[in-house]
Amino acid sequence: MDFADLRRAVEEVELVDAHAHSIVDLNSNFAFIHAFSEAYGDAISFASHSLSFKRSLREIAELYGSQCSLQSVEEYRRVSGLQSICATCFKAAKISVILIDDGLELDKKHDLRWHESLTPLVGRILRIERLAEKILDEIFGLKSIAAYRSGLEINTKVTNKAAEEGLTEVLIAGKPVRITSKNLIDYIFLQSLEVAQSYDLPMQIHTGFGDTDLDMTLSNPLHLLAVLEDKRYSKCRIVLLHASYPFSREASYLASVYTQVYLDFGLAIPKFSVHGMISSVKELLELAPTNKVMFSTDGYAFPETFYLGAKKSREVVFSVLRDACIDGVLSVPEAVEAAKDIFARNAIDFYKIKSAVGTVTSHNNLSQKSNIALESELSLVRLIWVDISGQHRCRVVPGKRFKDVVKEHGVGLASACIAMPSYLDTMVEGSGLSAVGEVTLMPDLSTKRKIPWCFLDDIGSGVHAHLSLSHNGQNVFMASDESFKYGISAIGKEFMAGVLHHLSSLWAFIAPHPNSYHRLQPNTWSGAFKCWGNENKEAPIRAASPPGVPGGLVSNFEIKSFDATANPHLGLAAMIAAGIDGLRRHLSLPEPVDTDPESYPEKLQRLPSTLSESLEALDEDDDIFKEFIGEKLLTAIKAVRKAEINYFSEHEGAHKNLIYIY
Repeated sequence: MDFADLRRAVEEVELVDAHAHSIVDLNSNFAFIHAFSEAYGDAISFASHSLSFKRSLREIAELYGSQCSLQSVEEYRRVSGLQSICATCFKAAKISVILIDDGLELDKKHDLRWHESLTPLVGRILRIERLAEKILDEIFGLKSIAAYRSGLEINTKVTNKAAEEGLTEVLIAGKPVRITSKNLIDYIFLQSLEVAQSYDLPMQIHTGFGDTDLDMTLSNPLHLLAVLEDKRYSKCRIVLLHASYPFSREASYLASVYTQVYLDFGLAIPKFSVHGMISSVKELLELAPTNKVMFSTDGYAFPETFYLGAKKSREVVFSVLRDACIDGVLSVPEAVEAAKDIFARNAIDFYKIKSAVGTVTSHNNLSQKSNIALESELSLVRLIWVDISGQHRCRVVPGKRFKDVVKEHGVGLASACIAMPSYLDTMVEGSGLSAVGEVTLMPDLSTKRKIPWCFLDDIGSGVHAHLSLSHNGQNVFMASDESFKYGISAIGKEFMAGVLHHLSSLWAFIAPHPNSYHRLQPNTWSGAFKCWGNENKEAPIRAASPPGVPGGLVSNFEIKSFDATANPHLGLAAMIAAGIDGLRRHLSLPEPVDTDPESYPEKLQRLPSTLSESLEALDEDDDIFKEFIGEKLLTAIKAVRKAEINYFSEHEGAHKNLIYIY
């Protein structure tokens, strides 16, 4: 039996995470070890000995490319920064919607709006026991943690008077306020059900296991029978959280006989052993229809909890549905539909997400719809830098974070980020860089602009770089008078001679992409032959006399072979290094070529026609660049160039894909 279609459906579906909590800042006192366990106090010291801890830690380390130890992962998190690890985790998780219960109190937790940079849509689930606290924005559902307070055996006949007495008890107890009166909790629960029913909102109910602040015997969903049998609440939509473990079979029964009951297996996955996760989901499906069982991560505090919940859920659901196919219960097409229901469609229907953002068919579709709605509300700052391959890389941070953190302290990147090729966002072999180590980008506030979104309907040309020399504000490249040959000072000629001498090597910096060499051809005004000229646009180096410069004098020279794909900082640094070498060695400038170099009577040296040739020239002529650019950075540059050469030589027409990437 071929399960390729089922595996593809499970792995590619965009997830709707219908039950999660807020992420905390990296300097929160809520320790990262809590990502792996519900234990608190001294009990947390045993967490690292559990099978689920060892499995989860290994999977996070593989995701980050770090060593498989808690210390190594924590160091990676610190060095990378919260935005970076969030981007990594949520990209891998493929989550398109998060519904967050932000009533869980955590140290330095981020507000609901902060999470909007992680997925196209973020919604609130309101914890009803915190109704006295502020209510913000749009609500997708309510949630009760009555199981934590007085249990699920709700008294459907509780009176107003009993609730008032309970409230009096709470007020007399003073602050901090914690509602423990069963009568008051039951009353709030029932009133919330009525409100939810009136406004067509679902109600999430904590059932089954949790932390130690819970009487497990009172969290059995069978205690809800009185509520489910009460006709006043027959039109409610209720979802039982956490697979109701260890009462999964009881929950499955309730979902099979009561139309208002749905199930959610978040937290059971990934906290259980592999066998436990599979068994729990299978128990839910023993009686419950597949269109009443929903995925969530129950992610909290750490982005890794969202990643692990998504990853293990895909694996477990695939395993469960595959077994159902093997047993002859489902056909593969039926299993594919069941996977789509469990991971997205059930939640979309249950929480009525369609009415808010449209049908979730793909991440891009949802992103487009939500971006339109949020464009006027969000304030984002795009940080743009240029890496070794000359690509403009971008990181987007919320405006508040930019103001509070990035503006003063910059943003951290793994050191490997500066040595990525154009065709793939990953480090290349031989660069000497890895995910270990950090580069801090400090924003240049003078370049901060408020920009509109726009579309370009045309393209530009190659890049031309102009260089001159100055001392104490005076142009020393230009000759002091017309008696100097070529109108260039002695220093200027030696500097320009150095650039010309190293030009073949320089092209590895200023023409860094295999596609660059399609432009660097004769008769294209880019300079294909090793020479310089006076106002000769076919020469790669052109002595320039712009308007205002006295006749016969030259104020600067132009490098015409500079490419738009080059990193301008590296390119200019390499040219300056070459010029300094010319000054040190007092190199002589040859005679200018003021005609078409291709038809020049004395055969001129053809400059590299491929990036491979430029790289070969650099390998033979790299001492000056090692000195000025640094051996470590030069090694990384060469590795990126080699990776570009190999990739584009093996993939015909691959350069055409760059327009879609960049």
